[in-house]
Amino acid sequence: MGLCYQRTKAIAFVAHLSLLVVCITHAGCAHRDVKVTGEWRPANALDATPQPIHDAPTVQYISTPLDPSLRSLLSRWSKQGEVALDYRASSDFSLSVDAANIRATSLEGGIAALNRIYMQSGVDIRLEGAVVQVTPRVPMESNPRKKTTRSSKRKSKR
Repeated sequence: MGLCYQRTKAIAFVAHLSLLVVCITHAGCAHRDVKVTGEWRPANALDATPQPIHDAPTVQYISTPLDPSLRSLLSRWSKQGEVALDYRASSDFSLSVDAANIRATSLEGGIAALNRIYMQSGVDIRLEGAVVQVTPRVPMESNPRKKTTRSSKRKSKR
């Protein structure tokens, strides 16, 4: 009698376990539809009219946190624009807030913006052909002739 009781108990346990597995499986299938929000479109949807696809991404000439100085920024820009860099300035310069805000789509535009910023620091930055040139700015000299005033002429006549 003890053996039959254990066998009956084992069969009841397996039956209950099977019923539990079936219930959990069916509960997993009974879910609400997912509400998809935002912009999305089906994977294989075709446009009604042809749309242009830009092959080459637009190159942007910007300053990044990886650019610690003017020379490193111009070095990266010259590689990006496939031109040479001729840096003849006697010193390097840190990047200013104005330089960090440059967003140019052409190398010429970026260099013109840098030239306006660093002009007061005594640096001339320009693009000559396929070379970015950085040279010391020659200060504008005043008229080399000494201006004479009327009072100095009067003194000399006396």
